[in-house]
Amino acid sequence: MEDQIRNLTQNNDKDSDVLSPETIKAIDGFKTEMMSTRSQLRSVKFDLRRDVEMLKKWVISVNVAILPIVFAGLALIISLRRKRKNTY
Repeated sequence: MEDQIRNLTQNNDKDSDVLSPETIKAIDGFKTEMMSTRSQLRSVKFDLRRDVEMLKKWVISVNVAILPIVFAGLALIISLRRKRKNTY
């Protein structure tokens, strides 16, 4: 699209400051495409931010809740095995 605008403006008369209807139409098309792309970019950024926050909450919950439970379970298993070995 940028190349098309560049070609149209270069082909325009050198003495004339008025843009041709083709050039104006190409510029309007470019603006429309740019606005659409920006909207898509905002949507992608929003989705990415949401995914990062969800991952952050999951990692925090694992660190706070699940890992201590796993370590407590392992400690319990190890202590029960040691008691059984000492009783024989």
